[in-house]
Amino acid sequence: MSQSTRVVVVGAGAIGSFYGAILKRAGCHVSVVLRSEYEAVKADGFQIDSPLGELSYRPDAVYRDGDTPEGEADYVICCVKVLPSIDRGAL
Repeated sequence: MSQSTRVVVVGAGAIGSFYGAILKRAGCHVSVVLRSEYEAVKADGFQIDSPLGELSYRPDAVYRDGDTPEGEADYVICCVKVLPSIDRGAL
């Protein structure tokens, strides 16, 4: 039995959702952590039309900002905004 690589994308906005789509297309188990649009993504996934083709996908798990994703991830991809007033490394 093969087990796919588990990836958690923290900050699944434009950039994070795009990388999630590429990883999902490659066969990874993709979970996302969202600051907003939780209900929409949970219900319909991401709809992405790209020069690379149709990249729409439904994440394997969707979490709200502040939730702790279940299980272990092989990789965590952080795609959060960098603001001068917030030290993301300290969070």
